[in-house]
Amino acid sequence: MKLRDWVNKNSAVVTILAVLILILSLAAIVWNSTPTSYKPVDMWYYDMGSEAPDHLDRLFAGKGNELPPIASPSGKLNENGEPMGARAWVYSCGDCADKKSRFIAYIEVYSKEAKELFTNPAKVSTSAMPPPLRPEDMLKQEEGHYIKEPDSDKWYQFQSPEGNNIRMKVLEKCGDIKTPPKMCYPGEN
Repeated sequence: MKLRDWVNKNSAVVTILAVLILILSLAAIVWNSTPTSYKPVDMWYYDMGSEAPDHLDRLFAGKGNELPPIASPSGKLNENGEPMGARAWVYSCGDCADKKSRFIAYIEVYSKEAKELFTNPAKVSTSAMPPPLRPEDMLKQEEGHYIKEPDSDKWYQFQSPEGNNIRMKVLEKCGDIKTPPKMCYPGEN
């Protein structure tokens, strides 16, 4: 018996096999295109315990999913016993690879209470999803989010008028609000 004759006599079996092959092929495509793990983007952090004269020399790379303050290369702790690594927002008016064109617009940290609310939401939920934050917890998160310019000693709440002014200054750093600076990430050098 020739193959053609067998296929003609067993068309139902051939159709089932073809559908199974199609399903397995689609499953393999979906399986291989699904990312295996989340990889956070590297961000710049600022070592507030460093005594380097140039602010850019106080930068170090860290994972973007780390809420500051984080451990810094100097290993120093502030008066509250917290690490001294603040997230640094680094920009450039030109090429980020050119260190001379980069600048630190501001640094940011979170209070211990705000950081705790982000990292350990209330453990009252029995579902796999974390419970929604209560409005008062969201307010505590926002009130505990601080910002300052690297050469300043004064911290401001992120959403305060002073905090907004610090963030808005970034738009004018390159001389023209129509040409905003480019955000820089570690590894662009």
